Amino acid sequence: MGFVGQPIVGRDRPFEVDPARFGHFQLGEGESVGADELVRDPAWTLYTIDPDHDRAMLVRLPDGLDLTAQPFAFVAQFDHATDAVVLPLDDLARLADDLPRPATLVHLFSTGRCGSTLASRIFAELDGVWSLSEPDAIAQLVVRRDEYGTPRMQEMLRVATRWSYRPVDPRPDTTCVLKYRSEALFDAADFVTATPDSTSLFLYRDLEGWVDSCYRFGQKQGADVGEGSTAMRDFLWHILSAGAPPGVVADICDPVDPATPMETALAALWAMRIEAYQAAAATGVPFHPFSYRDINHDREATVARLLQVLGHDSPTNRERALRAYDVDSQQGTDGSRDASAEPLPADRRQRVHSLVADNARMRAAVDAMR
Repeated sequence: MGFVGQPIVGRDRPFEVDPARFGHFQLGEGESVGADELVRDPAWTLYTIDPDHDRAMLVRLPDGLDLTAQPFAFVAQFDHATDAVVLPLDDLARLADDLPRPATLVHLFSTGRCGSTLASRIFAELDGVWSLSEPDAIAQLVVRRDEYGTPRMQEMLRVATRWSYRPVDPRPDTTCVLKYRSEALFDAADFVTATPDSTSLFLYRDLEGWVDSCYRFGQKQGADVGEGSTAMRDFLWHILSAGAPPGVVADICDPVDPATPMETALAALWAMRIEAYQAAAATGVPFHPFSYRDINHDREATVARLLQVLGHDSPTNRERALRAYDVDSQQGTDGSRDASAEPLPADRRQRVHSLVADNARMRAAVDAMR
């Protein structure tokens, strides 16, 4: 079985966190690449999946680039990939069966803006753990989950998680941790069904802190987050809702109405995440929950608990894990600590407080995470 490897001759995206897409790269004339090379060489990594055209894209990274050392895998792939192979999804699935497998797979689900990138960095410091932050092809599947149907979705999630584990020197006792975009939480039950021997973590943050962090994030992406601006609100709704219709939060707000403030739409998105967590847990997903406060204000105890869940607790690994706090986990990206951003203004925070006080669905979500 052979494929065509094409050099990447140009690349473009509207902003750093734009979901991985075929249109990000312009490709040149190609040469034949054998299936054995795609499987054998871990420099070939899965970049994105296009369900509309039943295809996937693998990209080749420069030798020596450690994807587990990057804050976001999909950002590093965009920045550094040199070549690409486009192949049918059925071929992607067949090749996945020949890839190395970890001893244990851990899904890291989250609300986002909650320390999940730091947690991924903590795991990457450990002996016996291979930790990858945001392999983005999986996000393309979650956005289309209603169209795929459960059996197809579960199979493609299995394939995508297999392709996400690409260590240079695979060991039979390795634990693989995959930290996803927050939208993956909407389909957590399918992840676990597709990988029945896996473990699931859930990281979360309180409503006010989450909305404030998203507001700052928008600024760091260069967006207008001022009162009355709708561009960033609409972008966040589209991405963070995983393509859900606005009507799913009609009893909270209309998230795409020009009159709806950004922070109100964000509050609805936060509630959707909490409800998704509750729904998945109710179906039997065995989550191990950790809060943003746990990770940032009770470091030693939280690190110990995290390592115990992974089965890698030891004095040496605890010491290694705590080193991750010494470095900005998003260093080198637009979301780094060095990028300046103003907090959500007091009057807009009050809007969030009032929404919780006046809306039963919001109150239920807040109460569930106290």
